Amino acid sequence: MFGPEVDQGLGSHPVAVISYAFWQRRMQQDRAAVGRQLRVRQTIFDVVGVMPPDFTGITVGESPDIWVPLMMQQQIAPGSDWLTWKPGAFAKTMFLQVVGRLKPGVSVEQARASVNVTFQQILHFEAGSISSEDKKREMFSNFIVLHNGSRGLSALRGEYSAPLEVMMGLVGLLLLLAAANVANLLLARANARQREITLRVALAWTPDTPTPHRKRFAGGNRRARRDRACVLGRSAASPHGFHFAYGCSARHSS
Repeated sequence: MFGPEVDQGLGSHPVAVISYAFWQRRMQQDRAAVGRQLRVRQTIFDVVGVMPPDFTGITVGESPDIWVPLMMQQQIAPGSDWLTWKPGAFAKTMFLQVVGRLKPGVSVEQARASVNVTFQQILHFEAGSISSEDKKREMFSNFIVLHNGSRGLSALRGEYSAPLEVMMGLVGLLLLLAAANVANLLLARANARQREITLRVALAWTPDTPTPHRKRFAGGNRRARRDRACVLGRSAASPHGFHFAYGCSARHSS
C-alpha cells in the first residue's frame, strides 16, 4: 500500500489508505477520493488509495477503515513511543503483526532460519547492556515462528486450535463408539429373529415350485386327498344317515 519512503522518519509522512466500505460509507463513493484529506486526532492525512472491496484486512474478525504508515504511530496513539529503541530496556511493547511474502524459490524453512538468525543478532545486540545473566538467557530463548498467512491472522486460532483438535478427536471417538453400539444392537436383533425369518421364508414357498422335493410332497398330498375322499364316501352309506359324500367320486361312494 505504501512505498519505502514512508519509513524514512517518525511522523514525516501523513498519508492514509482507506477501505472500500469506508469509501462507500463516509465518502459516498467519491471517485475523486484520492487526494482528499482526513483528520485523525490532531493530524491531517492525505488519502493516497482505496482498497479493493474483497480486502478487509489481515486479521480475522477485524475490518479497519484506515491504514497509515508505521512511522505515524505517535500521531495515532499520542503519548506513547513504541518505535524508539531504548538501550538496556528489557521490557518491550508487542503491538505488531508482521506479514511478509516469500521470494520465488525460497521455502518456509529457509525463511524461518534466515529470520531467526537476524532476530538472534538483534537480541545479542540488545543484551550487551543487560547485566543479569538470567535475563540474557531468557532473551536468547526467544525465537520467531512463521505461519501460513493465506487465511489471515488470528490470536484465537493459535490459542484454541490445540484444545479444539482434542475436542474434535473426542467427538469422533464418541461417534465411533455410538456406531459400534448400534451395529451390535442390529446384529443381536438379527440373530434373535433368525428362526422367525427362516420360518417366514419357508411359508412363502408354494407347492408349485418345480423341484424334486416339492414334486414328492405334491404327489403325497394328492394321495392323501383321495384317501380322505374314500373314507368320506364310505361314511355316507352308514346307517346313521350322515351325508359326507360331497368330496367323493361315484366309484369311491359305491
